[in-house]
Amino acid sequence: QKVPGAPPDLVLLCMRLLKKAPQERPTAEEALSELDPEFDLDALTQGDFIGRAEPRKVLHDALTTARTGQGQSVLVVGESGLGKTTLLDEFARQSGLFGADFFSGTCTMRDHVKLRGLDTVIERMAEAYRKETARALRRLTETERGLLLDRFIFLKELLPVDEHGTVPVDSSTGVALSKLLDHLSKRRT
Repeated sequence: QKVPGAPPDLVLLCMRLLKKAPQERPTAEEALSELDPEFDLDALTQGDFIGRAEPRKVLHDALTTARTGQGQSVLVVGESGLGKTTLLDEFARQSGLFGADFFSGTCTMRDHVKLRGLDTVIERMAEAYRKETARALRRLTETERGLLLDRFIFLKELLPVDEHGTVPVDSSTGVALSKLLDHLSKRRT
């Protein structure tokens, strides 16, 4: 609902910022330049990341724990446009200062791939550590390896077909995934 007496250009900008699809919204830079063409964006981007104290603390606590050798994952959820990506981008930058590797994945409510976010994280890790991932897969049992390659199809490219393993009916990939991540985490310690 429009605010009576609001400037028409501000109303149009607000309506564009409220678009459901993120790609249809103006960027922060575009919005600021529409509001004030003389605005010094460089001064804004040179400053520290402000706000989100509690989510940032959760992420940094997880990083501190991970640095002791205990793997961590943090689920960041919220509606589109709330700043989740900005929060994670800033955390990724900061965690890199400690030599940490950062992987993230995204999924939507209407996604057709089960656990898309996890799928993306595993794929990015496998791309970053191709040789280590192949070695870790070979350390798993044939059944564990088969389960992972069946669930995360992109992992198949890391091993010859005769090493893909077997997939039993009604089996879970949880234990196999845990072992794979454990092997990969030992690579970093």
